[in-house]
Amino acid sequence: MDYCVINDDIVEIIPGEHSPEKVLEEIARLSYELAESPAPSFIQPFDVPVQAVDFQDFIGPEGLRIDYLNGRLCSTYVERRDNRLLFDARSFRQDRGSVEAFLALLKYRLEISSGEEEHA
Repeated sequence: MDYCVINDDIVEIIPGEHSPEKVLEEIARLSYELAESPAPSFIQPFDVPVQAVDFQDFIGPEGLRIDYLNGRLCSTYVERRDNRLLFDARSFRQDRGSVEAFLALLKYRLEISSGEEEHA
């Protein structure tokens, strides 16, 4: 997996040897794992562990769309357009922070999972 910055608003994700569905599922999983609750500190958000979430439910023909999930602000949107995966960097950056750090971690995790699959 790799990525290419198209402009400040859009980053193209290039799946490489991974299927687009695997990449989208890993984006959703990582987004959820790293997301925080925007609730005020006096409200305790309910915590649903990552293992209890079916991330494939958020993937469709149009791509991936996760706003809030179990009290966590994910702000993660990836559009499928003409066999391309276009990550909404503007929304992510606005609500979550560094797009580049997120995508670098995503790339690392996919590389690790590929290595584990080769050794299995």
